[in-house]
This record gives sequence, structure tokens and C-alpha cells, in this order.
Amino acid sequence: MKTPLRIGVALSLAISLIIPLRAQQLPLDKDTLQNLIEESDLIISGKVTGTEQPGDGTTRVNLRVKEIFKGATPDGETVTVVVPGGSQNGSPDPVVVKGQPAFQEKEQVIVFLRVIRDYFEVSQGRVGKRAGVGREAQILESGIKKYMAKKPLL
Repeated sequence: MKTPLRIGVALSLAISLIIPLRAQQLPLDKDTLQNLIEESDLIISGKVTGTEQPGDGTTRVNLRVKEIFKGATPDGETVTVVVPGGSQNGSPDPVVVKGQPAFQEKEQVIVFLRVIRDYFEVSQGRVGKRAGVGREAQILESGIKKYMAKKPLL
């Protein structure tokens, strides 16, 4: 017979192993970072100011730009990113697209974006969206700036 203490310890251990996997993002290695930088038309840090689901299976994410590392924005202050997934044709159940990033209002992010026709999309899905605060963000910003400084100007 299992004691309540053993069950509690087992449950705590299981939760401590699962939550970090969902809450943390995998670190970027040098090659992945280089690929993200090279394939992105725009790299920014900013804050999510809102999201909207127009009913076409996508979500529009509005970002207020804090810093531009690569490229230019249409107005220099805001960017709208189109992410696959969201409400479709008035259905109450949103379309979920595996591997795509999720954004929360007021979230600070660093995003690697590419131009697709007339809108921005996150490069490499969820890999191209990173936390914009904390130690990893500082290291990432430093790595982007160093790489961009070495890149020859065309």
C-alpha cells in the first residue's frame, strides 16, 4: 500500500519534470542562431500589444518594437506577425498548428521574422520566437549584435 507521502513525492517529482519542459525554451546553438539570422528579413525585440483572430485560421500578433537588430519595419514602431493557427469560419474551436509559436499579451519577445508576400511570419516556427527578458535574452541579443557586426555590408 502506498502512503500519502510517497504519492505526494511522486506527484511533485512528475510535475517538476513536466512543467519546465513546457515553460522553458530550448537554448539555441551557434549554428541554429546563425541560420535564423541569415534567413530572417527582420529581427526585433519588442512587446506583444495584442492579438486578433480574423477567422481565417491564423492569428495576427501586434508587436511594439523596442529594438531592431536586422532589417526595417514599415513604420519603425510596430510590426504585425501572422501565425498559422486560430479561429476559422466562426468555429469555437481554434485551429492549432504544431510547431508554431504562441504569444501572450504584454509578453516581451525577440522574434526572427521573414517576409511572406505582404506580411511577416516567424522564421522556423516556434524556434524563431524567444523570450525577451532574462539571461538568455541578454546572451541572444549579444550574439545577434556580434554576428551582424561581422557580416559584410552589401
